[in-house]
Amino acid sequence: MVEMNVQPLLCNLLEKVTCSVCSDIFTDPRDLLCLHSFCLKCLKQWHQTSQNTTGHQGTIICPYCKALSTVPESGDIEDLPASYYLNGLVDVLAIKQSNRTHVTCGNCDQESSEASYCFQCCMFHCEDCVTAHNRMRSNANHRVLALREFQDKDYEDVLKRPAFCPKQRHQKEELKYFCKNCKTAVCQACTSLEHSGHVLEHIEVEAKRQKKEVETLMITHKENLHAKRNKLGQLGQDLGKLIQQGEDLKTNAQRFAEKLIGIIEKTKDIVSAVDDQIERSWENLTTKMGKIQDEINVIESSLKTADELLTRGTNAEVIQLKKSLDTLSEHLVQTNPNAPDPEDQVPAFVENQKLLDTVINEAIGFLEKPHKSNQSQSIAEGTTEVRINDNKDGKTFQFKPVSTFGERGTSEGTFKGPLGVAVTDKDEIAVTDSCNHRVQIFERSGNFLKSFGCHGTSQGEFKFPSGICFHNNGNIFVADSLNNRIQIFDEGVRFVHEFGNDGSLDYSQLSNPRGLSLDSKSNIIVADSGNKLIKIFSPDGTFVRKIGGPGTFSFPVHCVQCDEYLIVLDQGEHCIKVLDREGNYQYQIGKQGQGDGEFKLPSFLAVNKLGHLLICDSGNDRIQIFELNGKFLGKFGTDGSNLGEVRNPTSSAVLSNGRVVVCEYGNHRIQTFK
Repeated sequence: MVEMNVQPLLCNLLEKVTCSVCSDIFTDPRDLLCLHSFCLKCLKQWHQTSQNTTGHQGTIICPYCKALSTVPESGDIEDLPASYYLNGLVDVLAIKQSNRTHVTCGNCDQESSEASYCFQCCMFHCEDCVTAHNRMRSNANHRVLALREFQDKDYEDVLKRPAFCPKQRHQKEELKYFCKNCKTAVCQACTSLEHSGHVLEHIEVEAKRQKKEVETLMITHKENLHAKRNKLGQLGQDLGKLIQQGEDLKTNAQRFAEKLIGIIEKTKDIVSAVDDQIERSWENLTTKMGKIQDEINVIESSLKTADELLTRGTNAEVIQLKKSLDTLSEHLVQTNPNAPDPEDQVPAFVENQKLLDTVINEAIGFLEKPHKSNQSQSIAEGTTEVRINDNKDGKTFQFKPVSTFGERGTSEGTFKGPLGVAVTDKDEIAVTDSCNHRVQIFERSGNFLKSFGCHGTSQGEFKFPSGICFHNNGNIFVADSLNNRIQIFDEGVRFVHEFGNDGSLDYSQLSNPRGLSLDSKSNIIVADSGNKLIKIFSPDGTFVRKIGGPGTFSFPVHCVQCDEYLIVLDQGEHCIKVLDREGNYQYQIGKQGQGDGEFKLPSFLAVNKLGHLLICDSGNDRIQIFELNGKFLGKFGTDGSNLGEVRNPTSSAVLSNGRVVVCEYGNHRIQTFK
């Protein structure tokens, strides 16, 4: 086994042993073929959910990279390989923290501040149990060390502890052999019970042989990774060339069309064909880029884990590592960066010279110059111009990005999938940090003020909070979506009250409530998404009335009152439905699509100081603006993570100075536009 430098392992140790699903320290971590590890209980819950959603029976989708792994032949997730390396890191963390927290004895389950660790039993022992352990003759050669005496070399020994058999009644048997028939590591008991007559090899010999094959496979994957990076860069260049070629092509077509004023309408067919080709090629290239970027992420992550396991892992993990890399080779396509797709190329424009000669010979000539556009084409980078025409005169507004705050993380001021945003009359910004199961409050400048809530089902705890609003009385209402309730907090963020519970039989029951807002009477409007209803409650949580019924909504996620209307965002039908205050349907705004005034999975909505509707068109990575009558006014934002770009915007709010605060689920941040 290669000598390891243990110091790098002790840096960010808590992050390394934290499950990305439950955000807790690993409990019985299991490995998937993509080399990502999760708690056994988390994998079971995830697999059950993904089965119900996708129908996959024989595979499990990795919660991190979405790669497919095969479910063990037994059909039981418990038979996935255990991560001995991570178990060792969990023990190292417990040892490192033993001066601040108690350690649980592996024998009597009592917590102790003065504990010892047995390197052969791989267990912690309290003072009483370690004495009993040392008296046993069978443990005479066991190495036991008090936790307070641990040095760097001792941490290394914890990580190099042997791997044990996962079979029932074999858990204390070390994996010492490799069965070539079954291609798996086995213990001494397994060789006589389940692998009798099979070809066996000592695990150290087999691991040494497979290590060379793993190194060769890693070289192949690194070359594939390099090729994919080159291909991604080439596609990016092709994308730029595509845009330029399209512009040049339209310019050439327009110049030729200027010579043919008498039949200028036919130019529109050429320009339309160019735009159609550009759109098809654009979609093709961006799809390829997204797929290759996903594959790059999988390879990079797998190689990072493989490199660490190759250096520090056990022999059993090296063997599992080769199997994972073999599977990765089968699922990922080798990339040739120098193989352009003809479908991504722009066709050449060929002038109709015969027609041109005819026009010139008949002296049609140039009757007038083409009219110049009366709209500005020079908009500063990072801004979007929206022309708004009201009954009096036309006004031009530019939405310019001002600032952003937040990034992906779990610490204060960072986010994991922020969903809802609301502002107070003091311009404090509250954000539902959904995947961190909390609410954070910031100053208008983005300075962190406070947060409240954590993962759970008790009062003041959340499971994926989404909608949020401030009441006139100072209370904060939060839609605790997966707990199927609305929680109320005072200005000091102390829990006050809750209403709603899971169900559909009673009007006070809720199913996956999402957006919240206030009506003109200061009642709470709740989008009861799972029950396909809009429900209104008094400020103390008493049910007032419902809006909707069979066939009215598909999946309503937000409703606001504007003038005499209720504006309902129906995400399931990718549109806005406008109702009167009694809930009678009036008209619809938008439909599914990517064009102006069309939506793809729209999320929450807001009303600015001019009475315009701001719709977070999440699937199209933009915010669209409408008049209340449904007239499209403009849009701002495009997919990206730079200033002025947005990714999966989910909600917006308007500050007292008219600036718009946008919550970006995909970029894990808040962005402000003026």
